[in-house]
Amino acid sequence: MKRIAACLIVGFGLTTLAYAVQPAAAGAILAATVSHRVIAPRVAALKDAFGTQAAEWDKGCQDPELLRASYQKAADAWAQVEFFRAGPLSKQTRAERIDYWPDPRNATAKGLKALLEVPEAPSVKIISEASVAAQGLPAIERLLYAEGEAPKVIGEKACAVGRSIAHNLASLALTLDTEWSDAATGELHRLDGLAVNDAKASEAAVAILTDLATGIRVIEERKVPPLLGHNPKAAKSWRSGRSIRDIEQNLDALDKAYTQIAAYAPQAAASVKEKLHEAALALKASEDANRAIAIQAGINNARYYASDVLPAEIGVTLGFNSLDGD
Repeated sequence: MKRIAACLIVGFGLTTLAYAVQPAAAGAILAATVSHRVIAPRVAALKDAFGTQAAEWDKGCQDPELLRASYQKAADAWAQVEFFRAGPLSKQTRAERIDYWPDPRNATAKGLKALLEVPEAPSVKIISEASVAAQGLPAIERLLYAEGEAPKVIGEKACAVGRSIAHNLASLALTLDTEWSDAATGELHRLDGLAVNDAKASEAAVAILTDLATGIRVIEERKVPPLLGHNPKAAKSWRSGRSIRDIEQNLDALDKAYTQIAAYAPQAAASVKEKLHEAALALKASEDANRAIAIQAGINNARYYASDVLPAEIGVTLGFNSLDGD
């Protein structure tokens, strides 16, 4: 059986025979499946969206609506990627440089103010060495949306700063895509080369499952509460009016990941997907008096199945995550 599983780890013919593989082997080849079918395509889409955003800024700022449209598409692409922290995204504080949030001390505003006060327009290199909080999407959001309003005019200096930030993001996304998909050195190549009984293969699966469970917890503990309470300005991306859309994109990416994981943990993955779907429906039900309870219940139950039930079904133990020390 292990010999069969070792053959399956390369390529895309994984799902059909997954049920015949022992739990440990399923955990080992899960990383390759999710990486090929879910993560890498979304990283490629991020590269395209960030590249398009930079190209729009290169055209100038005469039509801010075009810049806002490209920002929304870039933010959508990021929301589909942000929870996949294992691998290239974990290096060199890339996730924070792309999306510094939460920002309780208003570091993005302070960093952006410093860039706007530089006598000459900052280069992409200067942006990449500036405050992490001012390098990414939140900084662009502040340039395009002021306190929830959409400025009709973007000044020359703000335009130059925005252009450099957009190109910094495009460079980051290009690097991520290369490190995932390079035929000789990419993360996909590395995963495909792991034998099923290699400890690193199981570690890769644990890292992905931990990322997904942590993502659900981030939604539950950080993204949803401001939308249901009395502090909407604490919500992610509130200036651009996409706080709910951000969560919807997160839930869609999580759903796609658990669709692939269902081949290895069919019962638990189905339960996670069901609860995520319930939360997504509740998000849309703005007139429902029980909406808050339904959202919280869906996300909480999804986290239980993702963190406690699914790993046991596969035969692995989740690792430490970034929220454990909070």
